[in-house]
Amino acid sequence: MRPVMLLNPEFDKSGKLIQVTDRCEAKFHGWGIQYDEFESGPGNFTVAIFEMEDGTVGTCTPQCIRFLDSDEEKLRNMERAFADPIVVG
Repeated sequence: MRPVMLLNPEFDKSGKLIQVTDRCEAKFHGWGIQYDEFESGPGNFTVAIFEMEDGTVGTCTPQCIRFLDSDEEKLRNMERAFADPIVVG
């Protein structure tokens, strides 16, 4: 299982994305499919299946997760560490 950060998107009143903040870490289990019923029939969409630290399982849309073991994320973490170094001595 891969480590992921669950993201919390924030929208304005018109539905425009304002910002995305980190919510919590979880373990990614895989991809699944959910659907919503509409008057014209069902609408299918992809979801990420994740497990929280306490063992509860949930789903979210793919844009609400960020994989923490990707090369880009590792680089981002290194940049954060160098931007705010801890000086000893």
